Amino acid sequence: MSFSIPTPTQYAEVTRAVLLRFPNLMPHADADRQACFKHVLHQKIIDRFRNYRHTHFKDHPAVVGGKRKAGSGEGPPKKKSCSTLAYGMANFITKRPEAEDEYSQAYHHKILLDQGQLVHPNPTIYTVSMEFTFAARRTRIVMEEAPFIDIISTYPQLKIEDEFNAEFNRIFGKDGSDLWLTQLVGMSDKLHTLPLPVHKVPLPWPYMKSAEAEFALNETNENKLNLVMAKISALLHERIDEQVFLTDPDEAISSPRIMVSIEHDIPVYSLWINNIFFFSTSSFLKAFQSWFYSFYIFNLVFPVKVKNLVQFIQRALLKISERGKPLSRVAHLICAML
Repeated sequence: MSFSIPTPTQYAEVTRAVLLRFPNLMPHADADRQACFKHVLHQKIIDRFRNYRHTHFKDHPAVVGGKRKAGSGEGPPKKKSCSTLAYGMANFITKRPEAEDEYSQAYHHKILLDQGQLVHPNPTIYTVSMEFTFAARRTRIVMEEAPFIDIISTYPQLKIEDEFNAEFNRIFGKDGSDLWLTQLVGMSDKLHTLPLPVHKVPLPWPYMKSAEAEFALNETNENKLNLVMAKISALLHERIDEQVFLTDPDEAISSPRIMVSIEHDIPVYSLWINNIFFFSTSSFLKAFQSWFYSFYIFNLVFPVKVKNLVQFIQRALLKISERGKPLSRVAHLICAML
C-alpha cells in the first residue's frame, strides 16, 4: 500500500473539519484559550497519524531526518541511541520548564507561528517563546524524528541567523561562536609554523582566489581566520568543497550545504538545508559555523569524508568531550600545536 505524507495545510484542514463536526469540543473561553486548544488538537492529529503510519506501514521508508545518512531512503533507520551523534556530543534533551503545560506550550507555539508570518518579526517576543518550547522541540527532533518540513513550519524562527545560532548555544550550554573564534585566534600563530603535507590538498574555498591570496590582499582578522581554517583542512588531508558547498539550489540534496553568490563584487554565503533556504551572510566563517551547528540542531549525521575536520572542530575548537580516542590525524594535529 502506498501513501503520501500529509502537508501542514492538509493537517490544518482536518483540524477545521473536526471542529466543525464536533463544535462542543471547543472550550467556551477567550480567543487565546480557544486558539491554544485548536493548536493542541492540530498537534494531536499529526501525532496520531505518525503513530498510525509507523504501525501500519513498517516497510515504507521512514520520515526524513533522524540519523539516516543523506541520500539513504531504503527502509527505516537503524535503531541507535538518541543520546549521541556520530562524531558528536550528546544531543541535548531537557525537561519542560516548570509551570508549563500543554496549553501554555500551545500558546507559545501560536506566538511563534504568528511572528513567523510577519515581515519584521519582533525578537523580543519570539525569543522568549523559543526558550520555553526548547524541550518540546528537542523531543520532536531527536526522540520522535519529526519530518524536517514539520519542524520548520512549526518553528520558522530557526531560519533567522541569530536564533539559529542561539539554538545551538542552548544545546551546547555556552556561546559556541565565541569559543570557536577564540580558539582559532589562539592557535593561528602555531599553525602558520606547521608545514603543509607533501601532497597538498587544494585550499577548499571555491569562488575565492585562495585564502592565501585574500589574506595577502587584505590582512583583516576575517581573512586570517579563513586562512587558518583552510590550513587546518589541508593538514587533515580533507577537502570540504564537495561536502559543504552547493552549486545548484535545485539539486536534490538533503544534507546542509552552503551556496556562494557574488553581489556587488562581494561573496555572499547562504545556508541551505533539505533544499530550503535559511539565511545569508557575508562572512564565510559564520556560514561554516552555521553549517556545522545544523547537524546538532536537526540531529543529522556529519559527512564521513570530513570526519577529521569535524572531530578537530569538536575536540580542539569547541572542547566537546567524546568517548574513545581521537582519529589519528586529529590526534597528531592537536599534539603538534601543544
